[in-house]
Amino acid sequence: MGTHDPRRAWYPEMLDELKKYWSSKISWEEAIIFSRHITEERTKIRNERGIKPFRMHCKKCGSTNMTLPPISVRSCLFALRNLNVVNEEQFKQLEKDWKKHQRANHLDAYGNSKIQNIAENQKLNE
Repeated sequence: MGTHDPRRAWYPEMLDELKKYWSSKISWEEAIIFSRHITEERTKIRNERGIKPFRMHCKKCGSTNMTLPPISVRSCLFALRNLNVVNEEQFKQLEKDWKKHQRANHLDAYGNSKIQNIAENQKLNE
């Protein structure tokens, strides 16, 4: 995949930023903030380079332009492993700790409150 591929989730400068930012002392709240920041950076990069959304027909809504989901904390962990910033053992422990943190705090993959999301969806359906 080239750096102008519309399906690309991580660009080289984003990976560089992840390497610089990451520390074994980072809190999960900081990791959530970083994943949101890096998602914004990806949007900025795509806009600056004129990278259009990839096209695929959605049978549900009929849309043909697809948007990439936000970058999750777990995606950051995979990127760290792929960059050899963390080894396989560290990756597995981080992944386990993240899942534990998610369950304890009722968070989705992006660090958003599942309880708040449910409440908002119920209000929309009323």
